[in-house]
Amino acid sequence: MQDFDFLFVVAQVAVAFAGFASIVAALVQVGTREYPVLNAARLRALLGYSLLVIFFSLAPYIAARLIANDEWAWRISSGVFLVAIGASSASALAFMLAHGREMPVDYRSSTTAWVVFVLFGLAPIPVLAADALGSFGQRTAAVYAACLLSYLIVGGFNFLRVMSSLIARIGA
Repeated sequence: MQDFDFLFVVAQVAVAFAGFASIVAALVQVGTREYPVLNAARLRALLGYSLLVIFFSLAPYIAARLIANDEWAWRISSGVFLVAIGASSASALAFMLAHGREMPVDYRSSTTAWVVFVLFGLAPIPVLAADALGSFGQRTAAVYAACLLSYLIVGGFNFLRVMSSLIARIGA
């Protein structure tokens, strides 16, 4: 498996997002308390996607050490990634159902956020399922990496949203 260097770089980028989220969380606590649920949702999304990317950038490496067949290691990693996405999505949905009415209307109807979420957050789900089932054969590592990058894009989008929220507070 020669894709590990790339996966480690992806993990480092996700660690940077997650680390920044921690700093932002501390700064937001000092700032105004306007829309606390919105801020919590944005930070939660940033951390959630970052942690998924971190863990699943390392998962194939661990799987390859435990399983002799490279293709099976990637397929199992895809299957576990798919299960984790399901659990993360269920958690996010529960949060939104519990706190959605407390969010400002412009957040709930943000077209850009929905487009990014659907294209890069939901689209990898059937692809990972097909990858776990062996539909891509020798391309399974490339498909896995593409799905991981897709989640890194969503994490980066959430990073930008948190940054814009922080900048708006500082400028206000």
